[in-house]
Amino acid sequence: MNNRYLAPAPSPDIAEGLFWPEHRALPVFASPAEILDAVCTKEMSPDEKLLFTCLQGLVNRRKPRLFLVPERNEEGPYAWPELLGLTLNEYDVSDKWEIVKKYADSYKGIVLYSTEKTEHYVNLATTVAGLDALLPVSLELYGTVTSVLPGLEVKKDLTDLPYDNAVELYKYGYKTYWNRCTHRLIVSAAPRNRHYNRDLAVACGCFVIWTENRRHAERAVYCRFLADMEPGNALATGWYTEERSGIGAAAEYGLSTVPSDFFENATVYAGMNHEIRIPEIPKLPKLENKIYIAIYLSDGDNVQYNQHAMLNLWRNPDRGTCPINWTISPALADFAPGMLNYYYGTAAEGDCFVSGPSGLGYSLLIDRHNRRWNLTDRTRCTAYAQLTERYLNKTGIHSITVWDEMDEMHTEVYADVCRNLYGATMVEWYMGPKRLETMTVGNTAFIPNNPGYTPEIEAICKVFRKKIDGWDRQSPLFLSAQGVSWNMTPANIRELAKKLDEAAPGCVEIVRADHFFCLYNQANGLACNLTLREDAFSDGKTIDLGDSRTVVRAKIEAEHSCGFELYLSEDGENYTLAESTGIGERVYDFDLPAVRARYAKIVPAGDGRIVRAELFGM
Repeated sequence: MNNRYLAPAPSPDIAEGLFWPEHRALPVFASPAEILDAVCTKEMSPDEKLLFTCLQGLVNRRKPRLFLVPERNEEGPYAWPELLGLTLNEYDVSDKWEIVKKYADSYKGIVLYSTEKTEHYVNLATTVAGLDALLPVSLELYGTVTSVLPGLEVKKDLTDLPYDNAVELYKYGYKTYWNRCTHRLIVSAAPRNRHYNRDLAVACGCFVIWTENRRHAERAVYCRFLADMEPGNALATGWYTEERSGIGAAAEYGLSTVPSDFFENATVYAGMNHEIRIPEIPKLPKLENKIYIAIYLSDGDNVQYNQHAMLNLWRNPDRGTCPINWTISPALADFAPGMLNYYYGTAAEGDCFVSGPSGLGYSLLIDRHNRRWNLTDRTRCTAYAQLTERYLNKTGIHSITVWDEMDEMHTEVYADVCRNLYGATMVEWYMGPKRLETMTVGNTAFIPNNPGYTPEIEAICKVFRKKIDGWDRQSPLFLSAQGVSWNMTPANIRELAKKLDEAAPGCVEIVRADHFFCLYNQANGLACNLTLREDAFSDGKTIDLGDSRTVVRAKIEAEHSCGFELYLSEDGENYTLAESTGIGERVYDFDLPAVRARYAKIVPAGDGRIVRAELFGM
């Protein structure tokens, strides 16, 4: 048997230190202390914010013990600690230096820097702080620090360096420090933002960089770093001076970017319970001659959006009144598994979670705005898709919103590698050079979101009404659109549903993305998850599909990696062995020769137990 399942990297709970297995976006951090020391950064100077955020990374890479109370607190500064059960021992900001003294065993001295020549020394100082366990101290802050911590020595002085621009400074950084940094993660951070995700950079030993990638020389120096990173086993995080040039540079090398420019306390949240509690998919409604509509909310690829703005949208009282497809970052499983589990655990039946563009992290396969083909190498694309599939399996996500466009190579790779996908959407930009059309490879459909990124429901109504008016009512109609999450709320989507129902009374059904693609596949003779059908029954060991179907694939999760035998039958009496396994893997995903069957029986080896079983077919 050829097991096609790509298992997520292990995520054990650990008491101390970091554990970073292959194919994992972030290392596993230790479980946080029962009581976290905390201080608010709001009244700190920029240089103080840098020092405390780097101290946080140095402290928390051994064990999360230090929490920085956020100042960018649209959801409330204590919202997540309260939701996730963290206990804080908060210091008054006037006593902040007591925290530095308390954790003196976490650092060995000072890396001295100045921004007089260029602000990019902030990033070099952050890099050195993580590599050599030093506190970054500016010339302006040096007197204060040495008066509070007498005897603390300058171990590295960056003020003597002659470089006065980003290109030369980062070239120096590449030659001097890059070989000591992890090549699994690079952090793109604006020097003016002296805190946020810098704790993660320090804890992981990352290089921190900030280049204007629309300028040839700066893009070239960034690409030096990217070229040394392994697709499928590395990524970028942070943000860029300009979105498409930065995302595109990483995509060219088969790397995605997890936007996290305003994400806070990653070194605390990354250490929480790592088991993702995936919600069950509701039973699939019966396919009818209706208009099936999927509405997506954008920007979930950004983990700082997941942390801040999404929580406010989630609290909207109209959430749950209409199905919504919430884009969310699969990387949140590493950045903040507790946050992901909070959303999963409080979801309404109509709340469906889908991956932001274009899988694990933001990747522009093709940049339609600038007519630039970024990810053209099939080997790199395959490695990126494999890493994405591991996180689709880890998070139970079955749909991806791809930005912007896909060509034949991309769709072939995604369809072959990302077996957890029920389908994907592409962004239909009004400024695109051509109209996108639905593409199907194997049993995977790639459908345009049209409109692809709009702040107003009227724009969606305008496009959809035209298509509804032309509907022949002889077969189902499938429509998909994406709204801008900064402008659109659950209340807006409920209003949209009402307006569309007025256009075709009783014929419009707003659905979850997983249902949307399963129904689309049914309507078009493609394989889908048969165990989701409303007349199907499954208790793990036995499956009744309700009627005879052509079965082409099985996905089975076995407890403790026990083996099993899979039998199929059309009448429930005469069973034929379809596949058998030895003891080895926990999850098996394999193709079957097309066979008619209504019933399946799964016999585990020994005293093993089957946790979950799914059959796919037409």
